[in-house]
Amino acid sequence: MLLNTKPDKLHTYLYLPYQRLRILGYRLAGKRCQVARDTLAVTPIGPLTRRQHLLGLLFPVVIFCLVFLLEFAIATYILWQFYSTMPWLILPLAILTAVPLSPYFYQVLFDTWRAYHLWKS
Repeated sequence: MLLNTKPDKLHTYLYLPYQRLRILGYRLAGKRCQVARDTLAVTPIGPLTRRQHLLGLLFPVVIFCLVFLLEFAIATYILWQFYSTMPWLILPLAILTAVPLSPYFYQVLFDTWRAYHLWKS
């Protein structure tokens, strides 16, 4: 997003949590901020030290990484529980997920379709 353009509503709703975390990061560093309403740009008031600037910029990144790791851990736990209760279902699911990811799967599918139409005519 360019800083001089006005964001649309969807972009505003998706961007607000990130900007709020930046404001919280600057507040934790001991600086107040101002937010431009039209561009949603967060600018700290007054001069910043390097640590304050890094805390304000990296605080949202750290929070989002922690949330991602938590979601990944929950998904891994759920899959592990699924595997431990129904191991007989894992092999068919692995085949169904791995075969379409094969680089030649769609080529083989297309060639089979072409061969079928050649044989039919």
